[in-house]
Amino acid sequence: MASGISPIRTWLDICNSALLSLGTETITSLTDGSTNQGYCSVFLPEVVSDVLDEFEYQAAKKRLQLAAIAETPLWDYDYKFPFPSDFLRLVEVNTNGIDYTVEGNAILTNAVDVFILYEAMPDLPTKLSTYIVNAITACLALKLIEPVCSDDSLYPKILTRYENAMKKAVVKESNNNQETELYDELGFTWYDELR
Repeated sequence: MASGISPIRTWLDICNSALLSLGTETITSLTDGSTNQGYCSVFLPEVVSDVLDEFEYQAAKKRLQLAAIAETPLWDYDYKFPFPSDFLRLVEVNTNGIDYTVEGNAILTNAVDVFILYEAMPDLPTKLSTYIVNAITACLALKLIEPVCSDDSLYPKILTRYENAMKKAVVKESNNNQETELYDELGFTWYDELR
């Protein structure tokens, strides 16, 4: 890597990259008290969740054996297994064939052991590929257009950047062409709700 060029390593870097793409002031920390920091703090967790929900990224997956809590379901099941605090989306549940249901933020079952494969909120962006980080950055810029710079003329440019970043992330993560074709057919719809 060339001297003086450093990759995005922190959530602050992502926020500042998004802000710079909009031509507005950067922030010094995620707690600096500035208006832009406030917007970044509100939108960043939502954006990370939105981007990770668009596709099943290997980098965001975790396996875990859940622990039952003392509070038991009122009927039908003997045990309640809450999801971990970094839980975003359930991918797979293994109860060794015993019936279960997902209710709220927990799995209810009669199984003593519950194992899950899930998508987790990463604690650092370094755990994600550059392509996913680029998609998060562009998505954050989309969310920040209206409150930070009130310049709707930037929307098409940033939207195109986001769509291209998502396509690259999905293609890099895809193990076969069928998944990539499915992505192209389905597209993304949540960002239309921003307008």
